Amino acid sequence: MGIQKFMQTSAGRLFSNDEELIKKHTFTSFFLPFLSEDKRTYLFKKLTQKYPGGLNNTLGINSTPIIRDELWFCPHCVKAELKSLGYAYAHRTHQIIGVNACPTHGEPLGPLKGNSPQLFSFRGIINSTSPDVGTTTGLSTRNISNFTFGKWVEAVFLDQLPSLSHSQRTQLITEQLDIIPRKPNEPRSHPIRLERLIADKYGEDFLSQMGFPIVDGLTEHWPALFIWGNAYRNHPIANLLILNALFEKPEQYCSLANNLPTTTQTEQHNPHEKQRPIKFKLTQQLIRDLLSTQSIKEIARTNNVGEEEISSFLKVNNAISVRRPYAIHRAAKRKHRKQALDLKAKNPSMNRTSLNIKVRTCFKWLIKNDKKWLECEFPISHKQKSTHKFKASITATDQTNLAWKKLMFSNELTRNISYKEVPISPFSKDLEKSTLAANKIKNIYATPRIDQAS
Repeated sequence: MGIQKFMQTSAGRLFSNDEELIKKHTFTSFFLPFLSEDKRTYLFKKLTQKYPGGLNNTLGINSTPIIRDELWFCPHCVKAELKSLGYAYAHRTHQIIGVNACPTHGEPLGPLKGNSPQLFSFRGIINSTSPDVGTTTGLSTRNISNFTFGKWVEAVFLDQLPSLSHSQRTQLITEQLDIIPRKPNEPRSHPIRLERLIADKYGEDFLSQMGFPIVDGLTEHWPALFIWGNAYRNHPIANLLILNALFEKPEQYCSLANNLPTTTQTEQHNPHEKQRPIKFKLTQQLIRDLLSTQSIKEIARTNNVGEEEISSFLKVNNAISVRRPYAIHRAAKRKHRKQALDLKAKNPSMNRTSLNIKVRTCFKWLIKNDKKWLECEFPISHKQKSTHKFKASITATDQTNLAWKKLMFSNELTRNISYKEVPISPFSKDLEKSTLAANKIKNIYATPRIDQAS
Protein backbone atom coordinates (compact mmCIF):
# COMPACT_ATOMS: atom_id res chain seq x y z
CA MET A 1 0.00 0.00 0.00
CA GLY A 2 1.40 3.39 -1.00
CA ILE A 3 1.70 6.39 1.30
CA GLN A 4 -1.21 8.15 -0.39
CA LYS A 5 -3.55 5.24 0.36
CA PHE A 6 -2.31 5.06 3.94
CA MET A 7 -2.98 8.79 4.40
CA GLN A 8 -6.62 8.13 3.48
CA THR A 9 -7.07 5.63 6.31
CA SER A 10 -8.04 6.54 9.88
CA ALA A 11 -4.43 6.07 11.01
CA GLY A 12 -3.09 8.24 8.19
CA ARG A 13 -5.47 11.08 9.01
CA LEU A 14 -3.67 11.50 12.34
CA PHE A 15 -0.81 13.15 10.40
CA SER A 16 -1.08 16.60 8.88
CA ASN A 17 0.64 15.56 5.63
CA ASP A 18 2.74 12.79 4.13
CA GLU A 19 5.97 14.77 4.65
CA GLU A 20 5.40 14.73 8.42
CA LEU A 21 4.87 10.98 8.31
CA ILE A 22 8.07 10.41 6.31
CA LYS A 23 10.23 12.65 8.49
CA LYS A 24 9.03 11.58 11.92
CA HIS A 25 8.18 7.92 11.51
CA THR A 26 10.47 6.48 8.81
CA PHE A 27 14.21 5.98 8.34
CA THR A 28 14.18 8.44 5.45
CA SER A 29 14.93 11.36 7.77
CA PHE A 30 18.32 9.73 8.50
CA PHE A 31 19.43 10.74 4.98
CA LEU A 32 17.84 14.18 4.65
CA PRO A 33 20.55 16.41 6.24
CA PHE A 34 23.12 15.14 3.73
CA LEU A 35 21.05 15.48 0.54
CA SER A 36 20.88 18.53 -1.69
CA GLU A 37 17.64 20.45 -2.04
CA ASP A 38 16.95 18.93 -5.46
CA LYS A 39 17.48 15.39 -4.22
CA ARG A 40 15.25 15.94 -1.20
CA THR A 41 12.44 17.17 -3.42
CA TYR A 42 12.95 14.24 -5.79
CA LEU A 43 13.01 11.80 -2.87
CA PHE A 44 9.66 12.97 -1.47
CA LYS A 45 8.19 12.80 -4.94
CA LYS A 46 9.38 9.21 -5.39
CA LEU A 47 8.12 8.11 -1.97
CA THR A 48 4.61 9.36 -2.69
CA GLN A 49 4.40 7.35 -5.90
CA LYS A 50 2.68 4.00 -6.02
CA TYR A 51 5.81 2.06 -6.96
CA PRO A 52 8.89 4.02 -5.86
CA GLY A 53 12.15 2.75 -7.30
CA GLY A 54 15.78 3.77 -7.65
CA LEU A 55 15.97 5.12 -4.10
CA ASN A 56 19.43 3.71 -3.43
CA ASN A 57 20.98 5.95 -6.08
CA THR A 58 18.99 8.94 -4.85
CA LEU A 59 20.04 8.40 -1.24
CA GLY A 60 23.66 7.76 -2.17
CA ILE A 61 23.99 4.42 -0.37
CA ASN A 62 25.92 1.39 -1.52
CA SER A 63 25.82 -2.26 -0.55
CA THR A 64 26.91 -1.40 3.01
CA PRO A 65 23.92 -2.04 5.36
CA ILE A 66 22.70 0.85 7.51
CA ILE A 67 19.76 -0.63 9.40
CA ARG A 68 19.92 -3.81 11.49
CA ASP A 69 18.11 -6.94 10.37
CA GLU A 70 16.89 -7.64 13.93
CA LEU A 71 15.13 -5.13 16.19
CA TRP A 72 17.15 -3.95 19.17
CA PHE A 73 15.78 -2.38 22.34
CA CYS A 74 16.93 -0.57 25.44
CA PRO A 75 15.52 -2.27 28.59
CA HIS A 76 15.19 1.07 30.39
CA CYS A 77 13.26 2.61 27.50
CA VAL A 78 10.93 -0.41 27.30
CA LYS A 79 10.20 -0.34 31.03
CA ALA A 80 9.57 3.42 31.09
CA GLU A 81 7.26 3.31 28.09
CA LEU A 82 5.24 0.39 29.45
CA LYS A 83 4.55 2.40 32.59
CA SER A 84 3.79 5.69 30.87
CA LEU A 85 2.12 4.58 27.63
CA GLY A 86 1.02 1.04 28.33
CA TYR A 87 3.12 -0.20 25.44
CA ALA A 88 6.67 0.17 24.13
CA TYR A 89 8.00 0.57 20.62
CA ALA A 90 11.24 0.13 18.70
CA HIS A 91 13.22 3.36 18.42
CA ARG A 92 14.69 4.32 15.06
CA THR A 93 17.96 5.40 16.69
CA HIS A 94 18.47 1.94 18.21
CA GLN A 95 18.22 0.22 14.82
CA ILE A 96 21.12 2.02 13.13
CA ILE A 97 24.29 -0.05 12.83
CA GLY A 98 26.98 1.41 15.09
CA VAL A 99 24.59 2.55 17.81
CA ASN A 100 25.39 -0.10 20.43
CA ALA A 101 24.26 1.89 23.48
CA CYS A 102 21.12 3.90 24.19
CA PRO A 103 21.89 7.63 23.76
CA THR A 104 19.49 8.46 26.62
CA HIS A 105 20.41 5.86 29.27
CA GLY A 106 23.85 4.74 28.09
CA GLU A 107 22.82 1.07 28.44
CA PRO A 108 23.86 -1.59 25.91
CA LEU A 109 21.23 -2.42 23.32
CA GLY A 110 20.13 -5.85 22.15
CA PRO A 111 17.19 -7.96 20.96
CA LEU A 112 14.52 -9.20 23.39
CA LYS A 113 15.60 -12.50 24.96
CA GLY A 114 14.04 -14.82 27.58
CA ASN A 115 11.31 -12.48 28.79
CA SER A 116 8.20 -13.20 30.84
CA PRO A 117 5.19 -14.78 29.07
CA GLN A 118 3.27 -11.64 30.01
CA LEU A 119 5.45 -9.68 27.57
CA PHE A 120 5.01 -10.07 23.84
CA SER A 121 6.04 -8.07 20.79
CA PHE A 122 4.88 -7.79 17.21
CA ARG A 123 6.62 -5.75 14.50
CA GLY A 124 8.33 -3.39 16.89
CA ILE A 125 5.41 -2.90 19.28
CA ILE A 126 5.84 -4.39 22.76
CA ASN A 127 2.81 -4.99 24.99
CA SER A 128 2.41 -6.49 28.41
CA THR A 129 -0.43 -7.68 30.59
CA SER A 130 1.28 -6.09 33.58
CA PRO A 131 3.08 -2.72 33.59
CA ASP A 132 5.52 -3.96 36.27
CA VAL A 133 6.83 -6.92 34.26
CA GLY A 134 10.60 -6.98 33.91
CA THR A 135 12.31 -6.86 30.52
CA THR A 136 15.66 -8.20 29.53
CA THR A 137 17.63 -7.95 26.31
CA GLY A 138 20.42 -9.98 24.87
CA LEU A 139 23.15 -7.46 25.61
CA SER A 140 25.37 -6.53 22.71
CA THR A 141 28.87 -7.91 22.82
CA ARG A 142 30.04 -5.11 20.56
CA ASN A 143 32.09 -2.15 21.70
CA ILE A 144 29.99 0.60 23.33
CA SER A 145 32.93 2.94 23.90
CA ASN A 146 31.78 5.08 20.91
CA PHE A 147 28.76 6.23 22.84
CA THR A 148 28.73 9.68 21.27
CA PHE A 149 28.02 8.25 17.81
CA GLY A 150 24.50 7.41 19.00
CA LYS A 151 24.08 11.05 20.07
CA TRP A 152 24.69 12.15 16.49
CA VAL A 153 22.21 9.60 15.14
CA GLU A 154 19.62 10.79 17.63
CA ALA A 155 20.23 14.42 16.61
CA VAL A 156 19.56 13.49 12.98
CA PHE A 157 16.23 11.85 13.78
CA LEU A 158 15.24 14.84 15.93
CA ASP A 159 15.94 17.14 12.94
CA GLN A 160 18.60 19.07 14.84
CA LEU A 161 21.36 19.01 12.21
CA PRO A 162 21.28 21.78 9.60
CA SER A 163 21.04 20.83 5.93
CA LEU A 164 24.33 21.97 4.41
CA SER A 165 25.79 21.35 1.00
CA HIS A 166 28.72 18.99 0.62
CA SER A 167 31.13 21.87 0.04
CA GLN A 168 29.95 23.63 3.19
CA ARG A 169 30.41 20.50 5.29
CA THR A 170 33.85 20.03 3.74
CA GLN A 171 34.70 23.61 4.66
CA LEU A 172 33.75 23.05 8.31
CA ILE A 173 35.70 19.77 8.37
CA THR A 174 38.90 21.32 6.99
CA GLU A 175 38.63 24.31 9.34
CA GLN A 176 38.23 22.00 12.30
CA LEU A 177 41.24 19.95 11.17
CA ASP A 178 43.30 23.13 11.12
CA ILE A 179 42.29 23.84 14.73
CA ILE A 180 43.37 20.40 15.98
CA PRO A 181 47.13 20.45 16.79
CA ARG A 182 49.26 18.33 14.50
CA LYS A 183 51.34 15.52 15.89
CA PRO A 184 55.10 15.41 15.31
CA ASN A 185 55.99 14.50 11.71
CA GLU A 186 52.32 14.53 10.74
CA PRO A 187 51.68 15.92 7.22
CA ARG A 188 49.58 18.98 6.57
CA SER A 189 47.32 17.18 4.09
CA HIS A 190 43.71 17.29 5.28
CA PRO A 191 42.73 13.89 3.81
CA ILE A 192 45.70 12.10 5.41
CA ARG A 193 45.11 13.76 8.79
CA LEU A 194 41.40 12.89 8.64
CA GLU A 195 42.13 9.24 7.88
CA ARG A 196 44.53 8.96 10.82
CA LEU A 197 42.14 10.76 13.14
CA ILE A 198 39.25 8.43 12.28
CA ALA A 199 41.45 5.33 12.60
CA ASP A 200 42.62 6.43 16.08
CA LYS A 201 39.11 7.44 17.18
CA TYR A 202 37.22 4.26 16.28
CA GLY A 203 39.69 1.45 15.61
CA GLU A 204 39.64 -1.13 12.86
CA ASP A 205 37.01 -3.37 14.48
CA PHE A 206 34.38 -0.66 14.80
CA LEU A 207 35.01 0.64 11.27
CA SER A 208 34.72 -2.88 9.87
CA GLN A 209 31.47 -3.32 11.81
CA MET A 210 30.18 -0.13 10.20
CA GLY A 211 31.27 -1.32 6.74
CA PHE A 212 33.79 1.50 6.34
CA PRO A 213 37.31 0.10 6.79
CA ILE A 214 40.04 2.52 5.75
CA VAL A 215 43.02 0.27 5.03
CA ASP A 216 41.41 -2.34 2.76
CA GLY A 217 38.24 -3.34 0.95
CA LEU A 218 36.01 -1.38 -1.38
CA THR A 219 36.00 1.61 1.00
CA GLU A 220 39.78 1.96 1.14
CA HIS A 221 40.82 5.59 1.90
CA TRP A 222 37.20 6.72 1.91
CA PRO A 223 37.84 9.85 4.09
CA ALA A 224 40.27 11.13 1.46
CA LEU A 225 37.70 10.52 -1.27
CA PHE A 226 35.12 12.34 0.84
CA ILE A 227 37.23 15.53 0.91
CA TRP A 228 38.82 15.34 -2.53
CA GLY A 229 35.72 14.41 -4.50
CA ASN A 230 32.05 13.53 -4.28
CA ALA A 231 32.33 9.94 -3.01
CA TYR A 232 30.28 9.13 0.12
CA ARG A 233 29.06 12.72 0.39
CA ASN A 234 25.40 11.61 0.68
CA HIS A 235 26.07 8.60 2.89
CA PRO A 236 24.85 9.36 6.44
CA ILE A 237 27.19 6.88 8.17
CA ALA A 238 30.28 8.38 6.47
CA ASN A 239 29.20 11.92 7.36
CA LEU A 240 28.45 11.07 11.00
CA LEU A 241 31.71 9.16 11.49
CA ILE A 242 33.64 12.24 10.36
CA LEU A 243 31.58 14.75 12.34
CA ASN A 244 31.73 12.65 15.51
CA ALA A 245 35.52 12.39 15.22
CA LEU A 246 36.01 16.15 14.80
CA PHE A 247 33.34 17.79 16.96
CA GLU A 248 32.67 17.16 20.62
CA LYS A 249 28.88 17.17 20.27
CA PRO A 250 26.21 18.01 17.68
CA GLU A 251 25.55 21.40 19.28
CA GLN A 252 29.07 22.57 18.45
CA TYR A 253 28.68 21.60 14.81
CA CYS A 254 25.26 23.31 14.58
CA SER A 255 26.66 26.50 16.08
CA LEU A 256 29.52 26.67 13.58
CA ALA A 257 27.17 25.83 10.68
CA ASN A 258 24.78 28.64 11.61
CA ASN A 259 27.67 31.12 11.73
CA LEU A 260 29.02 30.36 8.26
CA PRO A 261 29.81 33.63 6.41
CA THR A 262 27.98 34.11 3.14
CA THR A 263 28.59 36.20 0.04
CA THR A 264 25.90 34.97 -2.36
CA GLN A 265 22.26 34.40 -1.56
CA THR A 266 20.50 31.23 -2.73
CA GLU A 267 16.90 30.55 -3.61
CA GLN A 268 14.27 30.17 -0.91
CA HIS A 269 13.98 26.69 0.61
CA ASN A 270 11.51 24.99 2.85
CA PRO A 271 11.24 27.15 6.02
CA HIS A 272 11.33 24.00 8.18
CA GLU A 273 14.80 23.16 6.88
CA LYS A 274 17.86 25.08 8.03
CA GLN A 275 19.43 25.46 4.60
CA ARG A 276 22.40 27.83 4.66
CA PRO A 277 23.24 30.21 1.79
CA ILE A 278 26.07 29.23 -0.49
CA LYS A 279 29.53 30.72 -0.20
CA PHE A 280 31.95 31.48 -3.01
CA LYS A 281 33.60 34.52 -4.52
CA LEU A 282 32.38 35.45 -7.98
CA THR A 283 35.70 36.13 -9.70
CA GLN A 284 36.36 37.04 -13.34
CA GLN A 285 37.88 33.63 -13.93
CA LEU A 286 34.76 31.91 -12.59
CA ILE A 287 32.49 34.02 -14.82
CA ARG A 288 34.72 33.27 -17.81
CA ASP A 289 34.53 29.54 -17.08
CA LEU A 290 30.76 29.66 -16.65
CA LEU A 291 30.44 31.22 -20.11
CA SER A 292 32.86 28.89 -21.86
CA THR A 293 32.86 25.47 -20.11
CA GLN A 294 29.96 23.03 -20.23
CA SER A 295 30.95 20.77 -17.32
CA ILE A 296 29.93 22.08 -13.89
CA LYS A 297 32.28 19.55 -12.32
CA GLU A 298 35.26 20.92 -14.23
CA ILE A 299 34.33 24.50 -13.29
CA ALA A 300 34.05 23.56 -9.62
CA ARG A 301 37.42 21.81 -9.63
CA THR A 302 39.19 24.66 -11.43
CA ASN A 303 37.83 27.39 -9.16
CA ASN A 304 37.75 25.38 -5.91
CA VAL A 305 33.97 25.81 -5.55
CA GLY A 306 31.29 23.24 -4.76
CA GLU A 307 29.19 21.84 -7.61
CA GLU A 308 25.97 22.30 -5.66
CA GLU A 309 26.78 25.94 -5.00
CA ILE A 310 27.38 26.64 -8.69
CA SER A 311 24.16 24.86 -9.68
CA SER A 312 22.18 26.82 -7.08
CA PHE A 313 23.78 30.07 -8.23
CA LEU A 314 22.82 29.43 -11.87
CA LYS A 315 19.21 28.80 -10.87
CA VAL A 316 18.79 32.26 -9.38
CA ASN A 317 21.17 34.29 -11.59
CA ASN A 318 19.44 34.75 -14.93
CA ALA A 319 22.10 37.15 -16.20
CA ILE A 320 24.53 34.24 -16.57
CA SER A 321 22.24 31.22 -16.92
CA VAL A 322 20.44 32.72 -19.96
CA ARG A 323 23.68 33.66 -21.75
CA ARG A 324 25.46 30.45 -20.81
CA PRO A 325 24.23 28.06 -23.59
CA TYR A 326 24.96 30.54 -26.42
CA ALA A 327 28.28 31.61 -24.93
CA ILE A 328 29.39 27.99 -24.56
CA HIS A 329 28.46 27.31 -28.19
CA ARG A 330 30.45 30.30 -29.42
CA ALA A 331 33.44 29.36 -27.28
CA ALA A 332 33.36 25.81 -28.65
CA LYS A 333 33.15 27.16 -32.22
CA ARG A 334 36.21 29.35 -31.71
CA LYS A 335 38.11 26.50 -30.11
CA HIS A 336 37.42 23.90 -32.82
CA ARG A 337 37.93 26.33 -35.71
CA LYS A 338 41.30 27.36 -34.34
CA GLN A 339 42.31 23.74 -33.85
CA ALA A 340 41.39 22.87 -37.44
CA LEU A 341 43.12 25.93 -38.92
CA ASP A 342 46.30 25.28 -36.95
CA LEU A 343 46.50 21.78 -38.39
CA LYS A 344 45.79 23.11 -41.88
CA ALA A 345 48.60 25.67 -41.53
CA LYS A 346 51.06 22.91 -40.69
CA ASN A 347 49.81 20.69 -43.50
CA PRO A 348 48.21 22.68 -46.38
CA SER A 349 47.22 19.49 -48.20
CA MET A 350 45.10 18.28 -45.30
CA ASN A 351 41.63 17.14 -46.25
CA ARG A 352 38.58 16.04 -44.26
CA THR A 353 39.74 12.47 -43.89
CA SER A 354 43.09 13.42 -42.38
CA LEU A 355 41.35 16.00 -40.14
CA ASN A 356 39.00 13.31 -38.88
CA ILE A 357 41.95 11.03 -38.13
CA LYS A 358 43.97 13.74 -36.36
CA VAL A 359 41.23 15.36 -34.24
CA ARG A 360 38.10 13.25 -34.35
CA THR A 361 36.26 15.21 -31.64
CA CYS A 362 36.90 18.51 -33.42
CA PHE A 363 35.79 17.10 -36.78
CA LYS A 364 32.57 15.63 -35.36
CA TRP A 365 31.67 18.91 -33.67
CA LEU A 366 32.30 20.93 -36.84
CA ILE A 367 30.39 18.55 -39.10
CA LYS A 368 27.43 18.76 -36.72
CA ASN A 369 27.43 22.44 -35.69
CA ASP A 370 29.52 24.36 -38.29
CA LYS A 371 29.15 22.44 -41.54
CA LYS A 372 29.20 25.46 -43.89
CA TRP A 373 32.51 26.70 -42.51
CA LEU A 374 33.96 23.19 -42.79
CA GLU A 375 32.87 22.89 -46.41
CA CYS A 376 34.47 26.26 -47.16
CA GLU A 377 37.81 25.54 -45.47
CA PHE A 378 38.00 21.84 -46.34
CA PRO A 379 36.11 21.42 -49.64
CA ILE A 380 35.50 18.05 -51.17
CA SER A 381 37.36 17.62 -54.48
CA HIS A 382 35.03 16.17 -57.13
CA LYS A 383 36.60 14.22 -60.03
CA GLN A 384 35.30 15.02 -63.49
CA LYS A 385 33.31 12.20 -64.92
CA SER A 386 34.80 10.80 -68.12
CA THR A 387 32.48 10.62 -71.13
CA HIS A 388 31.52 7.12 -72.14
CA LYS A 389 33.41 6.02 -75.27
CA PHE A 390 30.21 5.12 -77.07
CA LYS A 391 28.38 8.31 -76.18
CA ALA A 392 27.98 10.98 -78.89
CA SER A 393 26.31 14.32 -78.75
CA ILE A 394 22.81 14.75 -80.12
CA THR A 395 24.06 17.19 -82.73
CA ALA A 396 26.63 14.70 -84.05
CA THR A 397 23.97 12.03 -84.36
CA ASP A 398 21.64 14.37 -86.25
CA GLN A 399 24.43 15.35 -88.65
CA THR A 400 25.18 11.70 -89.31
CA ASN A 401 21.57 10.94 -90.10
CA LEU A 402 21.41 13.86 -92.52
CA ALA A 403 24.61 12.74 -94.23
CA TRP A 404 23.26 9.20 -94.58
CA LYS A 405 20.02 10.41 -96.18
CA LYS A 406 21.94 12.63 -98.55
CA LEU A 407 24.20 9.80 -99.71
CA MET A 408 21.27 7.45 -100.20
CA PHE A 409 19.90 9.63 -102.99
CA SER A 410 23.16 10.61 -104.68
CA ASN A 411 25.28 8.94 -107.28
CA GLU A 412 28.41 7.03 -106.49
CA LEU A 413 30.73 10.01 -107.15
CA THR A 414 28.77 12.34 -104.93
CA ARG A 415 28.57 9.61 -102.32
CA ASN A 416 32.36 9.22 -102.26
CA ILE A 417 32.88 12.96 -102.04
CA SER A 418 30.33 13.32 -99.21
CA TYR A 419 31.77 10.42 -97.31
CA LYS A 420 35.26 11.89 -97.53
CA GLU A 421 33.89 15.17 -96.18
CA VAL A 422 32.33 13.56 -93.11
CA PRO A 423 35.58 12.74 -91.17
CA ILE A 424 36.83 16.31 -91.46
CA SER A 425 33.60 17.82 -90.20
CA PRO A 426 33.55 19.45 -86.70
CA PHE A 427 31.70 16.41 -85.42
CA SER A 428 34.17 13.82 -86.61
CA LYS A 429 35.39 12.95 -83.10
CA ASP A 430 31.86 12.44 -81.83
CA LEU A 431 31.03 10.38 -84.91
CA GLU A 432 33.83 7.98 -84.12
CA LYS A 433 32.43 7.49 -80.63
CA SER A 434 28.90 6.81 -81.77
CA THR A 435 28.16 3.17 -82.53
CA LEU A 436 25.09 4.06 -84.52
CA ALA A 437 26.90 6.65 -86.61
CA ALA A 438 29.88 4.39 -87.23
CA ASN A 439 27.67 1.55 -88.46
CA LYS A 440 25.75 3.85 -90.77
CA ILE A 441 28.83 5.33 -92.38
CA LYS A 442 30.47 1.91 -92.70
CA ASN A 443 27.49 0.61 -94.63
CA ILE A 444 27.33 3.57 -97.02
CA TYR A 445 29.45 1.86 -99.65
CA ALA A 446 27.28 -1.23 -99.53
CA THR A 447 24.10 0.81 -100.05
CA PRO A 448 22.75 0.33 -103.61
CA ARG A 449 22.00 3.34 -105.74
CA ILE A 450 18.41 4.22 -106.47
CA ASP A 451 18.78 3.51 -110.19
CA GLN A 452 20.40 0.15 -109.46
CA ALA A 453 17.72 -0.74 -106.96
CA SER A 454 15.10 -0.18 -109.59
